[in-house]
Amino acid sequence: AITLDLIRLDDRLETVDGRVLDKLVQGELQQGVAYAALVNVTNPTAGHLDAQVLVQVPAGAVPLRGTNPTRALEKKLQARSSFAAEVAFYFPTAGTYPMAPAQVSLGGIPQAAAQPRNLDVRAEGPAPDPGAWSTIAASGTTEEVLAALGAANLGETDLSLIAWRLADPGFYSALHADLAARLHYHPLVWSYGLLHRDTEAASDYLRQQPRLVEALGGYLRSPLLYLDPFESGAFMEVELSPLIQARMHPFGGKQHIENDALRAQWRRLLSWLAKKPDLDSADQLTLSVYLLAQGRIAEALERHALVDPARVRTRIQYDYLSAYLAFFGDDPEAARSIAAAYTEHPVDRWRMRFSEVIAHLEEAAGAAPLVTDPSSQAQRQGALAAVDAQLSLDVVDGMIKLASRGADEIELRYYEMDIEQLFSASPFLEGERSASAYVQPREVEVLRPASSTYGLERPMPMAFADRNTLVEARGGGQVARKLALSCWFDVRLSQAYGQLQVTHRLDGQPVRGAYVKVFRRSEGGKVSFHKDGATDLRGRFDYASLAGGSTPGDSRFALLVLTEDGAAHVQEVDAPPR
Repeated sequence: AITLDLIRLDDRLETVDGRVLDKLVQGELQQGVAYAALVNVTNPTAGHLDAQVLVQVPAGAVPLRGTNPTRALEKKLQARSSFAAEVAFYFPTAGTYPMAPAQVSLGGIPQAAAQPRNLDVRAEGPAPDPGAWSTIAASGTTEEVLAALGAANLGETDLSLIAWRLADPGFYSALHADLAARLHYHPLVWSYGLLHRDTEAASDYLRQQPRLVEALGGYLRSPLLYLDPFESGAFMEVELSPLIQARMHPFGGKQHIENDALRAQWRRLLSWLAKKPDLDSADQLTLSVYLLAQGRIAEALERHALVDPARVRTRIQYDYLSAYLAFFGDDPEAARSIAAAYTEHPVDRWRMRFSEVIAHLEEAAGAAPLVTDPSSQAQRQGALAAVDAQLSLDVVDGMIKLASRGADEIELRYYEMDIEQLFSASPFLEGERSASAYVQPREVEVLRPASSTYGLERPMPMAFADRNTLVEARGGGQVARKLALSCWFDVRLSQAYGQLQVTHRLDGQPVRGAYVKVFRRSEGGKVSFHKDGATDLRGRFDYASLAGGSTPGDSRFALLVLTEDGAAHVQEVDAPPR
């Protein structure tokens, strides 16, 4: 089967999904207008056909788009399929012209043909509709154009038809004002702001050019264009929580951010801030937050000192940061007065955060831990760790000092040690695999405390007084081991929650700023650096947690605790159970 239809090429409409919609021509044709003859061939049979299709432009017509006057096509038609071909042309003069019918042949034998037809071509087209938008856009006055737009749906109106008028400053100003009042942005109209030196319109237009914005780097301040990634939303402030940096100090002399999300965010921030001629208070506040996230406390304090609180819109965030940074200064109690103003804040998130600040201060002063945010795992673990069974052991100047809580029975075991060999072999100085100098304890002593809180202080047994000895205590599900090292502080572990607390031996006060370094040994025996950091205001340090996932339960940690005066503590502990 074969059919032939005529379409006007300038009536073709391409849809969003790429389909082309054709409007068939009915009646007379017009001189000087481009047309196309569409030939549709269909194979209604169940077999494949090798078809020859012949189509010609009408007599008196001039071919367009490289079309030959006569077009012969070879086409393999699949079963029950069809295909379309077209020839483009126009009539240079009016008149009546015959059009030879398109034909389909199989093996040179004609099989089907379209209906022959005569085409009537006239010199002028139909009279334009005076109320049509195309007519008004082409010949209407400025007032008529604006009136038509005022009654039209701007989303369905082709404004490109009046582009030729926009070179006129008066028309541009009137149209731009009308569209702006109706909150309808059109890039074609706004682009003429560049021609007419309309700074506001030109700036709006340039900001909508993504390639230009990308090429400028996201930030630019000029009379014509102002780009700010913070205001535009190109740079979104995000809170990475919980974010725990494994390293306290630069590794290999360079600062390295191990968290991929934080590293990417930090680089974007520096890239944009580097393009600014100066940094304002909001920038300094943002920098201090990201420096804190990297554990760069001193630099964060310096940046925070440059912030003028009267010039930042995020005052509550500024106050919280000020309270947090006060913990690292000489007067931690300054955080209390800041947090007190927010203890009744109507937003739960901020009220609980400032309440946690006060709870930290209270616990540092000796009060019981307080969970201010039930959804916070860190707070829950801290509170549980505070009441969990604890066992601490120290050997100072030949004196054994033992303290326990919640242990019914404690074993003291004594091992002879080759200290230099152990330190040279592995960071797991007190581990079972690294302790090659001993296999079984030389002596075991069993203690049965009379109360849940127990303390013991006595000299080392005479058999070990002049030997390098490792003392091990076991009780209440806890294990503590200690080398005979000079030390003035106690380290108490809550192994179930991966936390330790460093306190003064004399008065039990928490030790703030003690450096803690942790190595991890996996089940396969591989030893690797795990994290380091410093104890907080309460003397606490979470030695197990890392951002991005939990530590495997089969891991084992070697802990080194150092203070500025050289006092040291070495201990090995299992990872918290999963």
